[in-house]
Amino acid sequence: MTTQQPNESALDLGALQHDGDTLELRDGRTLRLRIEPDDTNYMDDPDEFYGTVAWVERDRDTGYDKTRPAGFGGTARKLLANRHGDRVWWQPPTDGPTPGTPEFDKMSEHLQALLEFGYVGVILEVLDGTDAYNRPIVTKAQSLWRIESDYDPEYLAEVVRDLANELGLTGPA
Repeated sequence: MTTQQPNESALDLGALQHDGDTLELRDGRTLRLRIEPDDTNYMDDPDEFYGTVAWVERDRDTGYDKTRPAGFGGTARKLLANRHGDRVWWQPPTDGPTPGTPEFDKMSEHLQALLEFGYVGVILEVLDGTDAYNRPIVTKAQSLWRIESDYDPEYLAEVVRDLANELGLTGPA
């Protein structure tokens, strides 16, 4: 966790890169970046970029996996969904990479990471003073959710800039 002072002409939002990072504003307030798990958006929601996923169902009598779900064709694959051994069927997008190519393998690995680690929410808070328990008081906040957990740092910087704009902090504080 780092605390940075902005320069005189503009906010140094690039200093906000990790959960808990803060940036002191010239007026004494503080910006705090929070990155939290997104518990409301799941990978089993249809996604036009990654294709479709559906939980693997087991036959209760035999213990074997049931056949692939309706709408899942020959390119469908089973992927491990988490460390508990749960699995999903994955139907790649029709306009996506071709099975057997490095691009297909990369998409499959990326989707596997999303299934295991999920999405996150990025929250930018304006803090002003402390409460009776010496905790910072959040006076304003903006957030963006359903961000892939293995986000690119440049994308995070763009999200932070957009959230700062939404908070009206585009110039010096």
